[in-house]
Amino acid sequence: MEHIKHVDELHLSKNVKELSINCFPDEIDDVYFDGTVDEINQWNTKGTGFNVINGIHCNDGDIMFNKNR
Repeated sequence: MEHIKHVDELHLSKNVKELSINCFPDEIDDVYFDGTVDEINQWNTKGTGFNVINGIHCNDGDIMFNKNR
């Protein structure tokens, strides 16, 4: 996601099962996932950069983060 100037939100398919380290650039505020909170909790999220987003919004609830900006 290089050279993105600003993206308010990103939508992830339920088929996403893994995220790479620092996968979220600072320009993304919110991530929407077509799966559940439980599915997110099963991912290895260490180093993914969740601290740069507001939260992940799932079909059954939200996971909110303390955005470091």
